Amino acid sequence: MTIKHQGIVGDETHDLSLLMATAGDLVAELSDLALAVERCLSKSTDVDEVISLLREKKGKVDTLNTIALEITSRLKLNADGSVGLTVSEGLKVRFRELMADLRRLLDRGSRIEDLIAGRGFPVSRRLR
Repeated sequence: MTIKHQGIVGDETHDLSLLMATAGDLVAELSDLALAVERCLSKSTDVDEVISLLREKKGKVDTLNTIALEITSRLKLNADGSVGLTVSEGLKVRFRELMADLRRLLDRGSRIEDLIAGRGFPVSRRLR
């Protein structure tokens, strides 16, 4: 019975590791998209291009949200917010790195909001 339990825990942490790797990939893709949006907003740009980038970004954010909920579920959070699943130190480090990457992405998002709402941005419409 102990061996089976260890196998289940091992599978759970492996799945968690894969989910966190996927989340990390999404955060990197979102960071690239945010940079593309910033570049568009820093110059006169076509509004359709900005909207297209923002739609793509929203789709990735929605996917990341789903993965984040799954990670939370797999960590088996207790009522006090502590993790109910034993994870390796390496996985803890990866989780901290993922959170740092998310913080940087949120900071970039704030800069984009400032570009849009704070001072506006020049846009144009392509003539068709």
